[in-house]
Amino acid sequence: MGAIIKNLINGTNRHGLPWIEERARQVTESGEEYYLTEEDASRIAHDAVIGNWERRSAGRQFTGEWIIYAQHEGRNYYLCLADHNDGDDRIRAQIDEICVAEFPFLKGLLAAS
Repeated sequence: MGAIIKNLINGTNRHGLPWIEERARQVTESGEEYYLTEEDASRIAHDAVIGNWERRSAGRQFTGEWIIYAQHEGRNYYLCLADHNDGDDRIRAQIDEICVAEFPFLKGLLAAS
């Protein structure tokens, strides 16, 4: 699952949808019948996506992928993206299989680890 989707699901699970929840409370208290408008649908979508993204960002609660890189002669060499659940052995096997041929200096760096 992509990191963006995972963060939006986590944000919704943790924070809910505050705008529609507040609107529902107001309508319930007023006792009036209310139908959602196109503008309401836009606000709900905005709260679900942008609002939850901002809430996760403010709380430094992002989930994402690992960016795997190696430093060599003062430069960063980006080797792969990996999911947090991929496991070190799988990530290492991917780097050994693909990246060592592309960046020969890795053989010496990886031998030390």
